[in-house]
Amino acid sequence: MELHSLLLEIMVLLGAWLCLAVLQKDRTTPGRKTFALATAAWMAWCFGELAGNRGWLSQSTAMHVAQIGTMLLAPLWLGLSANTARLEIARRVPWFPLPLLAPGLFIIGLLFSERWSGMFLTAGEDGTNLAGPLWTVMVVYGFCLTLAGCAILISAAVRWNQPGEEARRIAIGLAPVVTVVGSGLYFTGVWQLPTDPTPLLVGVTFLVLHGGIFTGGLLQPLAISQHALVQQLPVGILLTDRSGGVVDINRVAEQRLGIVAAAAIGRNFDAVIDAAGVGVDYEVTPVMSAGSEAGQIVLLDPANQKPPSAREILAAAEN
Repeated sequence: MELHSLLLEIMVLLGAWLCLAVLQKDRTTPGRKTFALATAAWMAWCFGELAGNRGWLSQSTAMHVAQIGTMLLAPLWLGLSANTARLEIARRVPWFPLPLLAPGLFIIGLLFSERWSGMFLTAGEDGTNLAGPLWTVMVVYGFCLTLAGCAILISAAVRWNQPGEEARRIAIGLAPVVTVVGSGLYFTGVWQLPTDPTPLLVGVTFLVLHGGIFTGGLLQPLAISQHALVQQLPVGILLTDRSGGVVDINRVAEQRLGIVAAAAIGRNFDAVIDAAGVGVDYEVTPVMSAGSEAGQIVLLDPANQKPPSAREILAAAEN
């Protein structure tokens, strides 16, 4: 139990670290807010179990905190998966996980009602959890959303075919599967462990996905906002991630392509330029970070534009 509590403490600290790292990313990074919210839900799960083990809260209150985290995590996980795979619904309706949170929010209301809380879970005299009818419903609901998210990530990993992206594809495709399989083995009794390993497995999954989804290190603050800098440049610029998906586009590029940023972000830059139908030439320059390609800079009409000097870039950023 002591080792389990220590690991939960590490997971809570890791979750706070991941939230801070993601929230300091540029605001246009797809999936940034969903990843932070999902990580916060996972932290609540870990903290609830930790508070019960350490005696910081009563067993009933600690159990409710952990349940809140687990009920909110599955819908947010599905939203994160959709953002990672760049599904059209994630781009057009980024708030689509919110309706999926409704059943969990309803149950959360019941948890703090003495009359109805026993329909979900109650704490037995020996400290074990006694399941109510709603517990089975929410577990099945959560597993369905989780498996749907895993299927989306595996499908995305199979579709990506960029050279040098094999490790990223394997990490994104397998990380959630390991968590689901490990949790299933524990709950079916195949994996005999004194405590539920699922919160720890989820932490490893989030750590792997962070490295696969976001560029840069865990803590890599920007002195100047990337978005503000790109918007001030006097040339047409698109920024992409490692897979070629547009993560930012400046006003000059919007005017040249006849497209707004909301319609471009998340799509492959080739598709954005082709959809413009105006015969735009472009030049792609890889952006290297820590010895590997972290993204690309797409310069529109390179033959007709003089690249800005360092002095011009700094002057634009000051304005």
